Amino acid sequence: MAVLPNPVSDTVKAHINSFCTAFVNKWEATCLRNLTELEMHQVTQLEMCSELDLLQEEFLLYMKEDFPANKDIDILTFWDKCDKNPNLRSMALNLLCMPTGSCDVERSFSKLRYSQNPQRSSMSEEQLKISAMLFINKNI
Repeated sequence: MAVLPNPVSDTVKAHINSFCTAFVNKWEATCLRNLTELEMHQVTQLEMCSELDLLQEEFLLYMKEDFPANKDIDILTFWDKCDKNPNLRSMALNLLCMPTGSCDVERSFSKLRYSQNPQRSSMSEEQLKISAMLFINKNI
């Protein structure tokens, strides 16, 4: 953010802050929706709400900090070494590892076509999984 001009940086921070607040509010509403019919598995949802509160607090503290001015910083390295905000660090690393497109899925289906062809249409699901695993990982 230090690379951006100050008015743009403030606008970006405001948008990120409003997104985070809306996300937290939606999550809390979802967690607390069925309190009257609370069951044991729903207790974990309430615990997740408190974790989300911690995440929001860390996020707000993070937004008040000065950002590194180094343009060449590797974002994965930055978050991997971030010790101040462990919950935010974990979330950031999880988000950064998510695929941004459907190429991996399409590639898997394309490779699966080689294993499941019309001559093998009676193959069981378990056998198909094994065959696909072997085909996809044949170079390992």
